[in-house]
Amino acid sequence: MSVQSGIGDEVAGRMAERFFADAMLGGLARWLRLLGIDTAFQAGIDDGELVRRARSQRRVVLSRDRGLAWQQPEHDLYLVRAEQTYLQLREVTLVFRLWRQFAPFSRCSCCNQPVQAADADTLHRHLPPGLVGYNTEGWFCPVCRRLYWRGSHVTRMEQMLARLREDLLAEQVSAASLTALEGRGQATRRG
Repeated sequence: MSVQSGIGDEVAGRMAERFFADAMLGGLARWLRLLGIDTAFQAGIDDGELVRRARSQRRVVLSRDRGLAWQQPEHDLYLVRAEQTYLQLREVTLVFRLWRQFAPFSRCSCCNQPVQAADADTLHRHLPPGLVGYNTEGWFCPVCRRLYWRGSHVTRMEQMLARLREDLLAEQVSAASLTALEGRGQATRRG
């Protein structure tokens, strides 16, 4: 593991599909989940337990903690350099070539589980009254029971995804590889 490079050589050359974000990267974990990337996160977990769980679940640790990188050189760990959430997302996406795995709005942003389609009856029973007639498509998390639907704040998410797509294109990522960022269902959380 090279702390200077931020990533072990054995990690840099492969695509990591599963991550465990440390306590400093809760915002990044949420955005990775929104893009369909399997990302575990638990606030308040100590470093040793985080690494133990990541190892047992075969996940790459994402951290901003240099001390953790020095303490755990034998485990796959990527030291995120960026401080702002968007820049962290861009950095991790580029390093691990995640654009090929994007499946926007396919995971629960809160508990990381894959979401399922919600039937019309579920939507009718759980959506706020003013939204029932306007939303015919929705999703729910079978674990934490959160309901997602097309909502007004989706515009902000779409703008962020468009910005990420443009930034990745600027880094000469193939436009064909970025189709996963376009045309997927958008969701809003309730629960």
